[in-house]
Amino acid sequence: MASTRQLFAAVLAVAALIGSWLVAAPASAATGTISGTVKVRAVGGQPVGHAGAQVVFDRATTAGEDPSFENSVASVTTGAGGAFASPALADGRYRVRVYPGSFAGPGTLGHEYFDDRWSPYDVTLVTVAGGATTLGKDVVLQPTGWVTGTVRDEAGQPIAGATVTLSQTPGRGGGYGIVTDAQGRYDTRTGDYTDNTIPGSYRVEAGSYGSDIDSPVYTSSSADVAIAANAGVQRDFVLKRLPQVVFTLQDTNGSPLANAPLNIQEYRSDLGGWGPIQSGPHETDEEGRYRFVGYPGRSVKVYFGTPAGYTGSGVGEYWDGPTGDGAYALRDAAVVDFPQGVAMNRSYTVRLGAAPAISAGSPTITGTPKVGQTLTLVPGTWGPGAVDLDVQWLDGGFVIPGQTERELTLTPDLEGSYITARVTGAKAGADAVDRAAPYLGPVTAGAPPVSFTRPTISGTPRVGSTLTAVPGAWGPSGVALAYQWYAAGQAVGQATAQTFVPTAAEQGKAITVRVTGSLTGYSTVARTSAATAAVAAAPAVSASTPTISGTAQVGSTLTAVPGAWGPDGVALAYQWFAGGQPVAGATASTLALTAAQQGQPVTVRVTGTLAGHTPAERTSAATAAVAAAPEAPAVSAGTPTVAGTARTGQRLTARPGSWGPTGVTLGYQWLADGTPIAGAAGASYVVTNAVAGRRISVRVTGTLAGAAAVVRDSAPTAASVGLLTAPRPRITGTARQGRKLTVKLGTWSPGPVRLTYTWLRNGTRIAGATRASYTLRKADVGKRISVRVTGARASYATVVKVSARTGKVKRQA
Repeated sequence: MASTRQLFAAVLAVAALIGSWLVAAPASAATGTISGTVKVRAVGGQPVGHAGAQVVFDRATTAGEDPSFENSVASVTTGAGGAFASPALADGRYRVRVYPGSFAGPGTLGHEYFDDRWSPYDVTLVTVAGGATTLGKDVVLQPTGWVTGTVRDEAGQPIAGATVTLSQTPGRGGGYGIVTDAQGRYDTRTGDYTDNTIPGSYRVEAGSYGSDIDSPVYTSSSADVAIAANAGVQRDFVLKRLPQVVFTLQDTNGSPLANAPLNIQEYRSDLGGWGPIQSGPHETDEEGRYRFVGYPGRSVKVYFGTPAGYTGSGVGEYWDGPTGDGAYALRDAAVVDFPQGVAMNRSYTVRLGAAPAISAGSPTITGTPKVGQTLTLVPGTWGPGAVDLDVQWLDGGFVIPGQTERELTLTPDLEGSYITARVTGAKAGADAVDRAAPYLGPVTAGAPPVSFTRPTISGTPRVGSTLTAVPGAWGPSGVALAYQWYAAGQAVGQATAQTFVPTAAEQGKAITVRVTGSLTGYSTVARTSAATAAVAAAPAVSASTPTISGTAQVGSTLTAVPGAWGPDGVALAYQWFAGGQPVAGATASTLALTAAQQGQPVTVRVTGTLAGHTPAERTSAATAAVAAAPEAPAVSAGTPTVAGTARTGQRLTARPGSWGPTGVTLGYQWLADGTPIAGAAGASYVVTNAVAGRRISVRVTGTLAGAAAVVRDSAPTAASVGLLTAPRPRITGTARQGRKLTVKLGTWSPGPVRLTYTWLRNGTRIAGATRASYTLRKADVGKRISVRVTGARASYATVVKVSARTGKVKRQA
């Protein structure tokens, strides 16, 4: 209580000084004033104006919700009715404090900040902007109230030294605290600041975190209370004791390491994994000890470093369990947790050891921390020899899911973040070691990147085989993808297609492909695939030595027998040689031997090719020297003749005569006046009108392998006689004396045919009746009349047709 009176007296003294310091603001500075009314309200009464109150103005010197202040830049005393107006104030934001004029302790008028605020941690600021500002509400001072109670453990025993904190609600949590006495009692009226508890809503919170490392620690407990003017509220608390772990850090020689820094990683399910605890810095005490308290659900991993100026041989390490000898990577660290039923007090000793077998590099990050840009991790130099490195990007120390490449493209959700990456090195027979790069940030705004996935490579890394870039899913729609292939980290010239066929120049080198996606309105992103294995040499085509079949003699054909080649799909090419020299144009699997090869041995070379394979070639053994062609046989010919009559419809037969030697094949061709008759190529021929008047012969051709063909023609027949076709003529007209009879011929063919007529009386020729019609005479009465038609055409046989007889001719009526 004494300290609050002292504070109030100091405020009045400062206010008096301020009045003597105030001078007019420069003409160039914008100024204004703050005015309002201060009232008091007794218990059960109404607010009335209060003269003589002190109003103090503190100017905010920084922006934001919790600015810093220049205290007591001005003050005034309220006049009659409680009204006040500040002197000229520079434009800005101000905290307004009001004191009643005197303070006699709890139950009397308290002091407060504008807008009924009790502490300076959550006040309503008043803005001055070049004019007069009037407070939106009166400041009403009231008698203070108080809170009393006890703090005990679950066994009912008082907890001495527990802290009880009082904060106004609603608000951002700032307040004042007091400590319980030996009986666990507290009373806000005894605190330096809590004795000025103005009426309103408050949260009372009790907790006990002993400053002595061996002291018990309890959970906190809170309650909301409403404090009335000149009245008290009682709130008692029962706190639950928490388990704790005490670590003692020792140097390699067993001596304690004081002031050693700790890196504490806490598991946060809401952030998806392990990350830095949101408190600190943390370090061991003078005895090398550090205490962890088991708050509900808490799990941590701890790294113990070496203190500043340390010159010993030990190195920092993670705790890896009660029986471990230290770990050097977060992934191998043991978890410190507090399951149900764990002992209240656990103690572990951590003794630093020598440096691990793996020498860690110093990771750094290059690039611009801006949305849409890509950061690259440079892991530094690790050893000895080959060390497998795993990368994990972190946002504020917490895992960024899925980001384990050496590149990180910054997405909009990372804006404002601080980025780092943890590198973990491992090799067989050695403890894993991790190092984190320095933080880079904050990430500023920028165009969002296109969405992407890391490309992969399909295919076999082998000379001649095709590798294909599989870009994965990129977006949004319309992203243009470009490709660049690399061998051992060096760009391959002109290799900018989605596919790539390694050549001998890439043999023994690992292949990667970098895919770049671009789209208007988005940041361009590039990603590189994992490397393939070293490009292997192309496998050779499996081959056999070919052989040659056939007789090595002019006129014979040799055939290449390639044997077994593989795998499936091998294409075979051939080249024949005579006397060791290639035979021009001889690239088929067969070779017809000519006099040019006579006397020379012949070989064939077979070449097998297949995509992705090294070609193979094999040459056959040589044949014997090519022998001359055998003497050609001669065909002896017979004298062909034609049997039969050359008349239409008659069959003529070829009699070839005697031909030799055995094996001679005979062919036939019938001729008309020496010209071949189409389709007449058999050993016999049926004469048709088409050859009427022409002499028929047959041509016989004898053939024999290796011999010249021989042709012989028969003697021709007499001119062929054609055959006319005609119907029987028919007589029309009446068989009566004096009437005319007429012959109806029908069609005679082939035309033209010359026709003559002879009329017959009872079968006897009638003299002079040689026309196509005949007029019946007296001599014909009682007789039967017929007509004979004779058809003639050159080279055709004459044809005679006689009509049927009429009835007996009747007399003229």
